[in-house]
Amino acid sequence: MEKKRVFSKSLLLLAITSIMLFAMSITSMAATNVTNIRQTEVGQNRAKIEFNGADGAKGYYIYYSSNNGAKWKRVDDDIYPDSYKPEYTYTGLSVGCTYKVKAVPVYETYVSGTGYVYNAKENLAATGEIVTAPSSDALGTVKQIGATYNSVTIQWSPSYGTTKYVIYRDNNMTNGVKVAEVKGSQTSVKLKAEAGTQSTYYVYPVRVSSTGYEAIYSYNYESISGVKTAPKAPVKVASLAYHNISWDKYSRTKVTVGWDRNDNNEFYEQGYRIAVYSVDGKKKLKTYNITNSYTRSKTFSLKAIKNKGFRVKVSSYVVVNGKKCYSKWSKTKVVIPQANVKLTRKSKTSVKLSWKKVSNATGYTIYACKNAGSFTSNKKWYKVAKVGKKTTSYTVKKLKTGNYAGFYVIPTVKIGKKSYKADATWYMSMYMSKYY
Repeated sequence: MEKKRVFSKSLLLLAITSIMLFAMSITSMAATNVTNIRQTEVGQNRAKIEFNGADGAKGYYIYYSSNNGAKWKRVDDDIYPDSYKPEYTYTGLSVGCTYKVKAVPVYETYVSGTGYVYNAKENLAATGEIVTAPSSDALGTVKQIGATYNSVTIQWSPSYGTTKYVIYRDNNMTNGVKVAEVKGSQTSVKLKAEAGTQSTYYVYPVRVSSTGYEAIYSYNYESISGVKTAPKAPVKVASLAYHNISWDKYSRTKVTVGWDRNDNNEFYEQGYRIAVYSVDGKKKLKTYNITNSYTRSKTFSLKAIKNKGFRVKVSSYVVVNGKKCYSKWSKTKVVIPQANVKLTRKSKTSVKLSWKKVSNATGYTIYACKNAGSFTSNKKWYKVAKVGKKTTSYTVKKLKTGNYAGFYVIPTVKIGKKSYKADATWYMSMYMSKYY
């Protein structure tokens, strides 16, 4: 009888211990909350969340709210978990919107005679936030509305649900260079760019969540190509070495100034402007406009430049949004005229050169050629003499008969503290007959 009583007490103690261990296990498992709900993927109508799950949970009921949690809607309405992993991908969402989301852990319990039942633990749930990408359709056609020599300005239409815009250059966000971020209330941006360049820009609408997640979709953009800055300035203005200066040797007031386009420009200019000043730079004489991109010279006649010369500079432009966007001015070139030479035959082998004084001249250099009638490559020019500023005539001797003799006189002038020489763009000639 005593043995039976002892055995019953042992069974009872074992049963109590088992129940306590089971209860402790359940309590331990149920005590872990869902945490750290975070968005990991985005589209215009979809968003994926991941989170830290609750220990022992069979799965999770997934909810969302479009009114900041005032009313929740579950993604399904059956008894089974919506997700068996600590993640979920929402679909069918609206474009450019913010949603509150919630993950509730679900536990599985076996009930005798019923089978397995699911119990949701609302007190162990966690909430978070997701956003969807705005649509790029509303951006419309992105257009360029301005340019300077170091910037471009582009503009677009507002996109619903956008909290900021991100702009990439030369390629989309996969391979391009991010050049700007602007607020969603802003629909234009001025971007730094190098003069003479043109680029393609990509505008992405973005919606940012309160946690800092950016809903930007790689295929969701509008782009614009051929966005130009103002060009780089023309070069080689009025350069004799590049055949960009010539005087009409008969009128003395008519001159042609040329220039070269800047080869560093990535596009062709659409026109030019030429500013002509007095030789000392104190007075603007004339501004000329050229609206033909292929015309890179200008012939003009100004009485003010006769025997004085002038200063000249050139800029180029492109038209953006109906407005001319000019380059910086080229380097200013001082152009000095040659002396206006008159030839008088003095003998079979000599010619007298007479000229009018060139303003600011400090002296003149006289050049001659004994075979001026030959082809250019065979002409042999030589310096005859250098004379002072008060000298306005000189007789060249020892010329050859039976040939054309050529002459030109180059003045050296001083303007301020600098000295300049005329370019030899023409010459006068006379046939040296044997029968003088």
